[in-house]
Amino acid sequence: MEILQKGEAFKRIDGNMKFSYVQVFAQQDGMLYSGKCVNRLDMPKTLDDLQELKQISTEDRGPEVNTTWLAVYVKTPSLLAYANGNPEKQISREVETCEILRKNPHLNTAIYYGYMETHAAIKHLHSLGIVHNDINPANILLDEDGTLILNDFDRCRYIEESLHNTATKRTHHWHDSSVDISLAKNDLDAFKELTIWLNGSATEEFLFE
Repeated sequence: MEILQKGEAFKRIDGNMKFSYVQVFAQQDGMLYSGKCVNRLDMPKTLDDLQELKQISTEDRGPEVNTTWLAVYVKTPSLLAYANGNPEKQISREVETCEILRKNPHLNTAIYYGYMETHAAIKHLHSLGIVHNDINPANILLDEDGTLILNDFDRCRYIEESLHNTATKRTHHWHDSSVDISLAKNDLDAFKELTIWLNGSATEEFLFE
């Protein structure tokens, strides 16, 4: 058995986020499996060591192509999307955003084929009626010229669209869990959090827990 990917899951207990289990994705004999491991320090050696084991089908997975899409996209979603989500819908939402950005390009958003730069990219999305909903360091890239590029648009939703009804999963510690609507403020608050994180400020407190 080969472990391909793993990710820790947490749950809120008495107001605090505590470790729950490790979601493990493994491959054996050409087949893909997912399961849970409750001991984060002792990874499973065989499939029998995993709880809630299930086989994942990845054949012919992908969204139905929309005839209005003019560009060609190659996307490999996280294995977590295969097990617990809807990769077809997730990819479709990202392609829809990329199509809008392709027709309305900006220097600081990723093209498909800084600090203030990131803020400009966020404001550009908002001008198109879109909220990114997942502003965090992992989604900010740096090109060869040192330009900051905003990337990863699968959590983008239209302004005032429900996040709960569209199964939008955001990055822990980088959003307000009490907010369930796609609002420009979601990105602006996360951007403020990002600037505190980048500057390493000792006087400012983080917004999110």
